[in-house]
Amino acid sequence: MTLPGEAALHTLCRYGAALPWALGPPVEPDPRNTEDHLGEVLEAAVARAIASAPGRVAVALSGGVDSTVVAALARRILGRDLRLYVLESGRAPAQAAFVAARLGLPVRPVPAPRPAMVSVTDVAFALGQPTHSAAPFGFLPLWRALARDGVRTVLTGDGADELFGGHAYHRSPPAEWPDVWGTWRSVRALGMDADALLLRSGGRPTDRGESPASWSSDPWEASPAARRVEAEVLALPPAARLRHLDVRLRMGPQCLDLQRRLTGAAGLDYRAPFGELDVMAVALGLPVPTPATEKAPLRRLARALLGVELPFEKEPLQAPTGGALRGPWRGLLAPHRVKSMRLFVPDAVARLSRRHDPRAPFLDRALVVVATAHALQIAKATAAERP
Repeated sequence: MTLPGEAALHTLCRYGAALPWALGPPVEPDPRNTEDHLGEVLEAAVARAIASAPGRVAVALSGGVDSTVVAALARRILGRDLRLYVLESGRAPAQAAFVAARLGLPVRPVPAPRPAMVSVTDVAFALGQPTHSAAPFGFLPLWRALARDGVRTVLTGDGADELFGGHAYHRSPPAEWPDVWGTWRSVRALGMDADALLLRSGGRPTDRGESPASWSSDPWEASPAARRVEAEVLALPPAARLRHLDVRLRMGPQCLDLQRRLTGAAGLDYRAPFGELDVMAVALGLPVPTPATEKAPLRRLARALLGVELPFEKEPLQAPTGGALRGPWRGLLAPHRVKSMRLFVPDAVARLSRRHDPRAPFLDRALVVVATAHALQIAKATAAERP
């Protein structure tokens, strides 16, 4: 089993990973890199980010190790001029308060978003592309709150999970390549009901005389780009393969670019030190942490910067996607709109819509894709009709 072809990968991932058409060369790891060197290059990356930052600088602090390291390094440079913010979600406020106290700074809480605070249309326009992720529904209100408070530049710990094996599926990586790709695809590329989406452009497959069996399965096919990525992965130790896929196919487009678009829509400049090429090169030259020592290099760096061990793990962000109190998305999923847009299979969309619990503050991930895609299509059609 190989990766899907380049065109098919782009189609599959444009709702999540937004894979570019041309895959650049992988970052070359250097075995001479050490954890001490990681601290040095990361501090230099934070210093560069701050030096080029216009206006007031803040760090989005979750209480996790990634943003803690960035905040501690930024505190060294900016002193008490640095601002810290935390989104009130789960245990994040208490964890961020612990870190902020060690840094001798206050942390400003931002209320967690409610379903009525941001719509699928807001998210679609902010990103300029469809998405299946719930993250924009939480982060867009956060970035808007920072901008209202006078912040001009925000630093984050984005990208560290990909570089240091911080996702749950890194803890028990499959050894065989087909299983590695299947694991990555199921949690990162689609993560939704595949049959709800029409994965080929040019209208409904039945309009082109194709049978349902030809489009309901995954459209795997070979291409030079796919074979290149597969060869890169197979040359790595099994434990490093999922990390490589994350860094090559997800970290930039889905993680960093998504946040860059959201912060830009809120009027902020975005800085992600873990996304700097020199930081990536050092991180990829270190062994993938085992489950017992998850993110070990960053944890040791955080302990050195704070003087204590971080006693907690970061929780995943739970953001409402407008299911309960945000009704307009239903209009975007009307059968005539679905059919006229010629992007999705109307029966599958209707099936998902009926299954959705209207009392829940969350939309199905596939419905988020459909709704954000339609919001953009409708806006495009409306603009074309204007004189």
